Amino acid sequence: MAEHERKLRGILKLPMLARVFKRRKGQLNKANHETDKTENDKKIETDHRLSEELEISHLDGKISCALKVDQLDKAKNFMPRGCIDTLITEDIVARLLTFSALSKEESSNVVKFVMDAPAKKIFAIAIRSVCTIPQLSNLLNQCFESNFCDTDLPITDENRHKIAFFDRMNKEHEFARWTNTFEDYQWDFEAPAFSNDEPDITLSPKAPLPFVHFEKDVGSGGFGAVHKVIVHEAHRDHSAFHVSENTGEAALKRMDRPEHVEGGSLQEAQALKDLSHKHIIEFIAVIHKEPNNYLMLRWANGGDLQNYWEKKPDPRLSASFVKSVFTQFHGLIHALNYIHTFPHGTYRHTDIKPANILRIVDNHELQNGQIGVLKISDLGLAKKHTKPTSLRRGTVARATTYRYQPPEAAYELTQEGIGRRYDIWSMGCVMMELIIWLLHGTKALNEFSTWRGKDSHNRDVNPFFKPPSGDFLEVHSVVSSIIEQLLEDQECQANTAMGDLLRLVKDKMLVVALKNAKRHGRTLGAPSREPKQRQYRTDSSRIRAYSGEVLEDMDKIMGHTDDDSYWFSGQCRENAAPLRDPRPPEPNEEVVSDESTEPGSPTIGFITADDGEAPLLPQPPIPALYINDQPDSLNDRWEFPIDNNFAAHVLEGRDAGQWFPSKSRTRLCGTCKSYDFTTFPFTISDTKSELEEKQATCDFCNMRWNLSKAVNQTSGSIIRFEREGSVLRLDGNQPPVLAICRGPGKRGPHDSRIQMGFPQVPSLLDEMSFHIIREWYKQEIDFNKLPATFQHAITITRKIGQQYIWIDSLCIIQGPGGDFDQEAPKMETIFSSAYCVLSASSSHGQYDGFLMKPKQNRDYLIFEREGLSPLYICRFIDDFGNDVLHSNLSRRGWAFQERALARRTVYFTNAQMYWECGNGVRCQSLAKMNNDLASFLGDPNFPSKLSDGSSRRGEKILFYEDLYCQYSRLDFTRKTDRAVAILGLERRLICDLQARGGFGVFDDGRSLLQHSLLWKRGKEVATLTRIDFGLNRAIPSWSWMAYNEGIDFLDLPLGDVKWLRGEIISPWADPSGEMARGTPEISILARKFTTRRELTEDSVDSIVYDSPDRVQRQAVRCVLMGKIGNRGTSKKEDLIYCVLFVQPQKVAPGTAETYERVGVGFLAAKVIDLDSPGVLLKLR
Repeated sequence: MAEHERKLRGILKLPMLARVFKRRKGQLNKANHETDKTENDKKIETDHRLSEELEISHLDGKISCALKVDQLDKAKNFMPRGCIDTLITEDIVARLLTFSALSKEESSNVVKFVMDAPAKKIFAIAIRSVCTIPQLSNLLNQCFESNFCDTDLPITDENRHKIAFFDRMNKEHEFARWTNTFEDYQWDFEAPAFSNDEPDITLSPKAPLPFVHFEKDVGSGGFGAVHKVIVHEAHRDHSAFHVSENTGEAALKRMDRPEHVEGGSLQEAQALKDLSHKHIIEFIAVIHKEPNNYLMLRWANGGDLQNYWEKKPDPRLSASFVKSVFTQFHGLIHALNYIHTFPHGTYRHTDIKPANILRIVDNHELQNGQIGVLKISDLGLAKKHTKPTSLRRGTVARATTYRYQPPEAAYELTQEGIGRRYDIWSMGCVMMELIIWLLHGTKALNEFSTWRGKDSHNRDVNPFFKPPSGDFLEVHSVVSSIIEQLLEDQECQANTAMGDLLRLVKDKMLVVALKNAKRHGRTLGAPSREPKQRQYRTDSSRIRAYSGEVLEDMDKIMGHTDDDSYWFSGQCRENAAPLRDPRPPEPNEEVVSDESTEPGSPTIGFITADDGEAPLLPQPPIPALYINDQPDSLNDRWEFPIDNNFAAHVLEGRDAGQWFPSKSRTRLCGTCKSYDFTTFPFTISDTKSELEEKQATCDFCNMRWNLSKAVNQTSGSIIRFEREGSVLRLDGNQPPVLAICRGPGKRGPHDSRIQMGFPQVPSLLDEMSFHIIREWYKQEIDFNKLPATFQHAITITRKIGQQYIWIDSLCIIQGPGGDFDQEAPKMETIFSSAYCVLSASSSHGQYDGFLMKPKQNRDYLIFEREGLSPLYICRFIDDFGNDVLHSNLSRRGWAFQERALARRTVYFTNAQMYWECGNGVRCQSLAKMNNDLASFLGDPNFPSKLSDGSSRRGEKILFYEDLYCQYSRLDFTRKTDRAVAILGLERRLICDLQARGGFGVFDDGRSLLQHSLLWKRGKEVATLTRIDFGLNRAIPSWSWMAYNEGIDFLDLPLGDVKWLRGEIISPWADPSGEMARGTPEISILARKFTTRRELTEDSVDSIVYDSPDRVQRQAVRCVLMGKIGNRGTSKKEDLIYCVLFVQPQKVAPGTAETYERVGVGFLAAKVIDLDSPGVLLKLR
């Protein structure tokens, strides 16, 4: 026996074989004690079993060696395609089956089945699972009898019933444990191959990807990070891998946010699948592998155009080099025209920029710095239209790069919305930068960006157009000046390539005018200040060209193929004159001065306001769209991201059948029955006449007909519904009109695109509703405590198993003799420390309650799907804006602070419940909503979204001013609460601004005090009325909290005001001074000024009195806060001052004279007594 053991050890080379031998040794020892067999029989049987296991172990070792590591997820392995054919041969299969109990005929059938069906993967997986020969033969025989082969893999809940071997309901079969191992190993053989025939790949999270190399975050696209991968050579069927210089490299774009998947990556995938052009980057596949989605594209081995310019700062010009560059841009224009005129629905890109123009180069071009082949990429923003722009209702572009945006991105120049000429402007910007780079290099290109300056929020370089001044919209003056300088260059004279291209850019591409130009009614940024509609003039009668017209001109340029002097004169560029800075001298960004009487330099011109009050100082508007990598851009648009992880968690383990009916009584026409709502893109288009005819016999047609009747169809007779995520929009309008949801049952291949949710929202008194609240609660907060409010809040608190509750009307003693004044300042601590707040948004008073049935049942239709769980088309009800933000409760002043301070809130409305906890809004329907603008007050750590370092000081000032403007217009039962219902927020704002302050005024030692004091009565308010706070509380006249009506702030050009710090002394400057003793006084220097009876329309003087009927006009004095000047002059009389107006306060005889605030405004220097040093006064 010892000799036999030594021989075996000599054979066992693999670790697995050693384990087999150890196990068999125990069996041998047991065999030695058997008495019912001869020693020879036992030895034969033992040798037989050892041979069997040696064969299996040897083959398992070969399979293991052939596996490769998935470099994207190194915990996974994959078998390269084709390797299985060399590992699993007919001889090996037949030899192993000789150890089985199968008959010769059965064995022959199984061998033929494994080789021909084939079932080689099944055979290899079984070997990998350390099976025995009986297990292997049993499995293969069942597969043969059921015709279950490799193409039926993987084993899932949907197909395991086909093979009794894998039936989990069969508890008695002897291989129950081993089958679990088989199902784990099967994924090693499921790595996909990439081909032109399968552009859409859906994988299990357990499946590997055939990536033998992975470089993380080599770049970023419009909607996610970009990685570099190398695909195993056996999986490279796609034509993109068969081009020269490609050794399997591909770009893998990961989606950063789930809500962008369909609006970004899948939209880009659809566009790239549709569009095939030499100068558009090649699409390989879109990969759905929860929880991630990837877009795979051809790898651009030369980087992008922006990177090329940076790496080649001083291009050496030659006729051949210039011609090669122009050839590529000619190709880009051809590709753009192809995109714009695609026969199956035109696209527009909307994010043309150098970083989205990629380079493909061969080794020779790479070594010699040649341009290579340029390709347009990043079509995640591409928008497909089936109708020309002129026949569409207004559309908008999603977030794109600000500097390359055309004017219509920020202003609605036509009623048609964003059209194809959007891309022409952007390409014109790139072409102008190209000419600057060719003639003057990268340094001049960077200077050109610097000369255009930053936008009003210092986020990005200004675009190539100038924000409107008055009613004039034009190309940026720096751009126009540089074009004229370039046209003077010897390489841009008549009959030159660069000259002809530059004139094309100037005359047909960088042209503001479209048609019916007018300004958009609202730009996004500050939440609620809406500019007036205006008609804008431009500096030219030209109309921007379409891509076809630009292509015609590019064709003419490329026609000079034989004339080298046309492309480059050959003259040395070393002595060429550099570009000159075209800007006039600019003042410092912000100057704080201690001087009180010395006039400053002029900084800005201005025009008279339409209402005759404060003039509107021209400043760049906050654009409607910012670049996509700025997290602090404000977008007042509700989005509905698909989030099925939480919904699945809510429904897991619960009998939810009553909420998801499976049988439909829905009447459907043949067309509606054929709809697959999960496809992308999914649209439904009907004529009015067709829909009206079918609505009588089809429930879904009836539903669409009723919805369409409410829409004014001015663009034709077509009614179009388009799916965006899991909602349907009617003709692209906001908000959605229908929701698509599904239950937790059997899924289809693309059901991840549909939100799991209730077709009919459970009653608020139903146990399911309380279960949802518990799950919301469990997601983010401690499960042991939950304060809340009102009688129904107590019911909810008990239902979700909590012990503690705080109710304002019970815990604060109201009325005379109460402790309201002591408790009110503690509201910040109460609400910010609460684990959760329950908000009765549907209630109008304490006795209304809020746990009641919805006012209206949600209409829904059931669409059955053979073998899958049904889909539900429902009335759209997820409307947090109307249900909560515009509810009766939200009009109350106290609720404003409570929402901002609360870390988590459950809102009860007439429609459904909502949950807000800083990561969007969740709905009782199980949907999710996002809104950048609304999220600021919904921030659980307010104001962290503006204090995280991404927001500039000026932007913070504008936001906080608007916050106060909103708050000042809210309602209070007790008007005196106006000064205390925002104390908690004010303390946080003071901390964030690193300032001191109170009464709605801040002081940071710079200019914030002056900013805060320059508030004015709202435009809708005729006069401000003082609130009577009694004798125990003093609110100064310089605080807006002292008045009952709404306020606004003077429009000031941030960074262009020279603040006069010496004219006013902060009440918080001396900690032991008047403010510390409870007397809210400010020391001011007051001056006389000359007034005129009328302020003409072109007058620079503008006064807004708080209460015009209370002003003692002869006694009014002005306090200088800052000075503004007109560009191009330094004369004192041309300066403009922003001022505070004060007048003597009526006081008791013998009391020191004090002054009160009466208004704000602008005054020209020539009407102010600047020769006087001013009189020192006290302002209360």
